[in-house]
Amino acid sequence: MVDLANAYHQAGFRVRLVTGRLVERNKPLNSEIEIIKIKKYDKSTTLHRMLSWIIATFQIAFIVVFRFRKSHFIIVSNPPIATFVNVFVKRRFTSLIYDVYPDALEEIGYANRNSILYKIWSYCNRIVYSKAERIITLSECMAKTIAQYTSKQIEVIPIWTDNTYLKPISPEENLFLTTHSLQGKFVVMYSGNLGETANAEVMVRFAELLRDRLDIVFVIAGEGSQKKNIAQQIEELSLKNCLLLPWQDAKMLPYSLASANLALVSLSNSAGRIALPSKLYSLLSVGVPILGICNKDTELAHIITSNEIGKCFRFGMNEEIVDFILQLSVNKSLQVKYHQNVLKTSKNYDESNVSKFIVE
Repeated sequence: MVDLANAYHQAGFRVRLVTGRLVERNKPLNSEIEIIKIKKYDKSTTLHRMLSWIIATFQIAFIVVFRFRKSHFIIVSNPPIATFVNVFVKRRFTSLIYDVYPDALEEIGYANRNSILYKIWSYCNRIVYSKAERIITLSECMAKTIAQYTSKQIEVIPIWTDNTYLKPISPEENLFLTTHSLQGKFVVMYSGNLGETANAEVMVRFAELLRDRLDIVFVIAGEGSQKKNIAQQIEELSLKNCLLLPWQDAKMLPYSLASANLALVSLSNSAGRIALPSKLYSLLSVGVPILGICNKDTELAHIITSNEIGKCFRFGMNEEIVDFILQLSVNKSLQVKYHQNVLKTSKNYDESNVSKFIVE
């Protein structure tokens, strides 16, 4: 969002960024861009998540209805219900879809296609998309899912990362490795949201199966509703090879991501058509091979297999995954091959993608 706001400002637009929190990395938000603060996204529990969605949506609605009446809005699907604001007002806007709802509600078991909630949300989608000047999403799979709600053209613009901020760091210079005494270890990492659908707890299962291999360490870094449960599992199993950490701040993030020899990115069974984890692109920048857990027909699986940047497995293939981890941990040539392929792939997701948003 910082890159996007800066790009519009550089193109000559007057830009206002509406957000719950501003996280700046190596490139700050231009000082001439106005920041309008709303409710911070709270992922700690499902209830807190929903409350933060509702409060933020009302705040966004107030901004859209009563302020900046002549502005063009880029409405991001986070919070998802914020897109409903455009049902009731006449404004020029672009829909930027990161997660496809209500399909995501069906994925996590909160609503099925015959429910009132699902039908109302689908109806609102048709209205919103019919009024949008542009509809933009992250992948072809997501575009196909959105197409059920509109006959309009859907643009696919992948997420990008800053390959100068996030880049490979040698073990000797990696502060994260030294801080946590991980030098010389084969690090398998999960970094990101620890919510109900994240599947991060599978890392505990891998650590249990390899509990006698202390040269292999499983690092879980993040926050979310499942963190307490993961911590309890680690303690009950007395795992010495599993490290649970909080979110890493912007200064440490390049080091933490680059410390991994293998990184877990997962998507539940049907989520590949409604979402694509943004963490994937950051991991590409640092050159880390990807352990994908997802269905083979997802966008995630396509990126991993077509570019040979790791390996994909279906859910429940824990023994096969552990065998792959063991193989990779001792096969230096395979590590180098994946590393080089990952860095090559990262060039497809660099900052040049931001220019695709700017139109005359």
